[in-house]
Amino acid sequence: MLLCQATAAAQKDLIEDIVVDGNQNLSAEAFLRLTSLRVGDTYDIEAIRQDFRRIWDRGLFDDLSVEVRDGETGKILIYHVSERPRLNSVEYEKNKAISETQIEEQFAERNVEIHLGAPVDYKVIQDAEELLRQLVAAKGFLDGQVEAELDEVDPGNLALIFRIKPGRKTRIRKLVFSGNERFSDGKLRSQLKLTTPIKWWKFWGKKKTLYHPTRLEQDLLNVERLYHNHGYLDLRVQNAEVEYHEGKPTKKPEKQKRWVSVTVPVREGPQYTLGKISVEGNTVLTDEEILARIPLKTGDIFNKALVDVGAQLVELDYGERGYFFISTNRLEERREGNVADLIIKIDEDRKYFIDRIEFTGNTTTRDKVLRRELGVNEEELFNLKKFRTGLRKIAQLGYFRLTREPQITPVPGENRVRIRIEGREESRNELQVGGGFSGLDGAFFAGSYSTRNFLGRGQILSTRIQVGGRSNTYSISFQEPWFLGRPWSLGASIFRQDTDFIGFKQRGQGGSISLGKRLSNFQSVRLTYLFEEVSFDDGDIENTSTTSAIRPVYSLDTRNNFFRPSRGFQLVASVEVAGGPLGGDNFFYKPILRSTVYVPMFRNMFLGLHGEIGYVDDFDGRVVPRFERFFLGGERSLRLFETRTVSPIDDGLPSLSQGRGDRHNDDPGKNPLDPGGNEVDANDPLVFIGGNKYLLFNVEYTIPMPGADTVELVLFYDAGNTWTNKQGYDLSDLRMDVGIEVRFYLPVFGAPIRLIYGWNLDPEDYEDKQDFIFSIGRTF
Repeated sequence: MLLCQATAAAQKDLIEDIVVDGNQNLSAEAFLRLTSLRVGDTYDIEAIRQDFRRIWDRGLFDDLSVEVRDGETGKILIYHVSERPRLNSVEYEKNKAISETQIEEQFAERNVEIHLGAPVDYKVIQDAEELLRQLVAAKGFLDGQVEAELDEVDPGNLALIFRIKPGRKTRIRKLVFSGNERFSDGKLRSQLKLTTPIKWWKFWGKKKTLYHPTRLEQDLLNVERLYHNHGYLDLRVQNAEVEYHEGKPTKKPEKQKRWVSVTVPVREGPQYTLGKISVEGNTVLTDEEILARIPLKTGDIFNKALVDVGAQLVELDYGERGYFFISTNRLEERREGNVADLIIKIDEDRKYFIDRIEFTGNTTTRDKVLRRELGVNEEELFNLKKFRTGLRKIAQLGYFRLTREPQITPVPGENRVRIRIEGREESRNELQVGGGFSGLDGAFFAGSYSTRNFLGRGQILSTRIQVGGRSNTYSISFQEPWFLGRPWSLGASIFRQDTDFIGFKQRGQGGSISLGKRLSNFQSVRLTYLFEEVSFDDGDIENTSTTSAIRPVYSLDTRNNFFRPSRGFQLVASVEVAGGPLGGDNFFYKPILRSTVYVPMFRNMFLGLHGEIGYVDDFDGRVVPRFERFFLGGERSLRLFETRTVSPIDDGLPSLSQGRGDRHNDDPGKNPLDPGGNEVDANDPLVFIGGNKYLLFNVEYTIPMPGADTVELVLFYDAGNTWTNKQGYDLSDLRMDVGIEVRFYLPVFGAPIRLIYGWNLDPEDYEDKQDFIFSIGRTF
């Protein structure tokens, strides 16, 4: 680079012209936009130097110099440039180690940006080469080679090609520890989540058998935690000793196998007990309040994990008071007798208030729908506990998913924070379809559609249609969960059911209205009034009965997601009471209790446990109508049984009634055409009459498929039955099935598409022993 200087006297001259020499892709006009100098400006050598540095720092040129010549009226600046070639294309050589998609994902994660059409940035290319070597090594190809080549396409334009040669995979044949006395090798190996020795019989998890030093170092941190949580504070995990083994030579060198034997030396040191616990720097909380959060006492084995849990609870206590940037440093002071004192140093900082809350990614859901669940508002004290609870409640909605941790940024010079919550819209619609055959309904098809975010307002709209050879059902309902902007819910529904049986017809229609209130973050109550009119016609006698009922409901729901829960608890208790002072022709009461719990298991797997119990009975000498009795069977209860076929039956054959409920026609003198439609023609074979009580249990073990967020494998067990009033709840008489499901979660459906295969563990003559079922929806 050359900068020609002029004499001091000449510095008073003006710039007569600016000329660019050597440019190819960059026009002279574009180059002049890079400089701040203009024709007519005073010629200033220092200004030229500074401008030169700014142009050079743009990284557009391989060489740049400025020549100054005398003109007729002033100075002529001539910029001699050698342009850096531009990148025309990027290509990754096909290989067995990493795909182009994986490369692009890692580049995006590590902020490695290769811009097409821009000047070649050799530093970025070097960074990309190193990252590709790391990716190849992480796949177990330790001697992999990566080389970037630049080929000229045409003058000034280059094509970038990454040559990737993975070489051979290196697997772990043996992994042992030395110096360990407190824990066995097996116990220490169980702490490793990313690394494991290869076993000839183990056909799964082979990715973990690949040897990668960085991954092993990361894994050994779990070994350190194990020791630290048992009082071995001086533990040292030393560098692993690695011995390489070559397999038999092959015709193709890249096919020759290679293994390593790894020995990890550890120095355990003594086991420490906890001495004194002291607190420093606290003014907001007392020593006693802080120490009460530490689940350890003097004389206990020192456990770093419990100390960390206690410190997190302390930080949450401070966060509830607005001290968001609280920090707790835990120091250990060792003394004689293998005793370690714990000192908790607290930096309280100051209270923070909320300056602004911003949501991004909610293209349909209105801000107010999310804000009302958040529990904290702008200008209020920043309560961290409420804020975290609010994030859980937003997740429970099921239609807005957080994509990253919220960004909480302090406003410079103020005790205020700005909150940015990033997420994306999830499917707001739930579509369920199914069908089958039952003695009550015959062949039927059922479908339902619902949305929990109607028009982005968080309102719930649902419709259901069931069309069958004997029965048709139509319903529509609507609910506003925040009536008038307050935590009250208001809902209404209308429905109609037409049923044609051999010998009679039954028509029912009605509606409901409900009012509810949120008691706390996860608890609510609701009171519903229902009215239904049912007509009965057998050609000779027509009868009409009405049901007027109220149904109070209590709900507790801590599930982490409405559509796809994997942890949390739900309890729903209801009692429906019809007749009496409410009027109508049907007098009965019906309590039902439902409970579900999701328990995280190994890795991302989880266990779902569901149970239901219900009972219905009449009062004032009335009869419970059949449409208010209980039926099980179908994908929403007992999967391998036809819908509504787990029920007491009446077919005129005692053999089929024994053990499955009482015979229906216990009283031949009873009017078969009572207003409730309770009786049917005894000559109609295999009639499912419904039970007065029922039990249902479902167990699901869900295994998310690796690398496929939309696919789950489910192992299930179902058990349940219904009984008449003359029978009690009999656990020995439960109908049971087991099986396996594959569930697909597609954006168009809020509920999963299900492929179900299973076995009926004790089938009757009229039931299948095994079956394959297609369905959309959930069991619970």
